Amino acid sequence: MKLIFRIVAPVLVIFIGIQWQLGRLNFARSPAGLSGNTCEGKNFCAMVYLAPWCPHCQSAIPYTQEILARSRGGDLGVRVVVGLGDPSQNMAMAQKIAMNVQLDNDKKIASEMGIQGVPSYFVFDKEGTKILEGMESLTWIMEKFQR
Repeated sequence: MKLIFRIVAPVLVIFIGIQWQLGRLNFARSPAGLSGNTCEGKNFCAMVYLAPWCPHCQSAIPYTQEILARSRGGDLGVRVVVGLGDPSQNMAMAQKIAMNVQLDNDKKIASEMGIQGVPSYFVFDKEGTKILEGMESLTWIMEKFQR
């Protein structure tokens, strides 16, 4: 039993530490070289991650544009990231959104954020702590931030 504890405890501590880091977004340093930081100085930051080959992501473009519209002049910053495709596909999708979109051509942001499915939605507080994830994020944004 002691041997199992000696093996499991350090692994658990490392795992929790990694999960904690993945759940935080440092707005000041812009994760994975993310530029165009619209979240600085805002109380909340919505992050939308889309992939060009994903039909659900194509369908999510109007929702993404709505989130961007609701964020103008308010308490919500927005980061839209397009990745997991080849660079030309990523760029074509970013142009459809027609706003300040970050390209994740090297998949660093996807890795850092632990993206396992797309579209992915996140909401962070002003300290960069992930407070919502998934469709719950989208619902919360639509309810809290009216036009």
